[in-house]
Amino acid sequence: MSIFLDILEGVLSFLVIPLELAVLTLVYWMLLRAMRHTRSILTLGGIVVISSLVSLLNRVLRLPVLSVVANSLLNFMPLVILVLFNEELRRLLAHPAILLRRWSMGIRARRTISRQREMVEAGVNELVKAVCCLTPQPAWRNYLRDGFHLDMEEERLPKGNTGALLAIEGVTGLDEFRETGVELDCAMNYRLLRTIYYSGTALHDGGVILKLTRGGLRITAAGCRFPQSAALGDGPVHTRQNAVRGLAECSDAFVLMVSEETGSVLMPNEDDRTRIHRLASPAELREALLAFFQATPARKEGTAKGAAPEGGETLQESTER
Repeated sequence: MSIFLDILEGVLSFLVIPLELAVLTLVYWMLLRAMRHTRSILTLGGIVVISSLVSLLNRVLRLPVLSVVANSLLNFMPLVILVLFNEELRRLLAHPAILLRRWSMGIRARRTISRQREMVEAGVNELVKAVCCLTPQPAWRNYLRDGFHLDMEEERLPKGNTGALLAIEGVTGLDEFRETGVELDCAMNYRLLRTIYYSGTALHDGGVILKLTRGGLRITAAGCRFPQSAALGDGPVHTRQNAVRGLAECSDAFVLMVSEETGSVLMPNEDDRTRIHRLASPAELREALLAFFQATPARKEGTAKGAAPEGGETLQESTER
């Protein structure tokens, strides 16, 4: 028995170094992934370059004062990293919790997705109709007439572009941004959204937050301020586009905007949420919305703590009863 334990101890001691290398590689990979497409990656590169130069000079010239300074800097390096990269570390630590929450709620939420399919499609149709009304581009206006059979003269649609910024809550929630605007609790309706973004109203400059509840897609706040993107790049500054990027970087919400200058309908790229993708047609927008709701059905469970719809109840209340 003692021989077996000695052999096992020798094998484990042999595997310690590869295991440590694997763990460090995983940690560095996660840090670099969290900081990609941000300014922090340049700061990290500068720290690495300066540290390498100081170490090389200390090794070649053997300067005692430089050695003391380098060791002091290394002792304070964890604190420097926490101060400089606090946003990236917060995002990195929050990601596993989001994945765990989705997994734990997935089984229970999948049982309700079939019953809510019609409700989701109704909300998607209202949102697509609203976007088609906000842009005068022919492909979108024709979809109103052919897809929804709306009377163009009765709708009295504006000939110019109407800027808009929309966000549908995901798993993470948007409570902190909802507090910056005017809280509402009403069902999603394309005419109501057109009214909010009419240039004569006080709420048309901010963003609208929507939430999927048991009663359907609902407007929960208007006139909200979304965060600006940390990776602005070298191009011109567009407030709504930066807000789209900023909200996409810090949440898993479905973000959508209508450009007031061009009438284009834009949303974050599916593969890289820091990049903006222009939608070519209402059918593409409809597919993206349905994919958003169907890919993570746990969102329905996450909205159970929200306000109950008129004449209805939240998912949590129904389950508990």
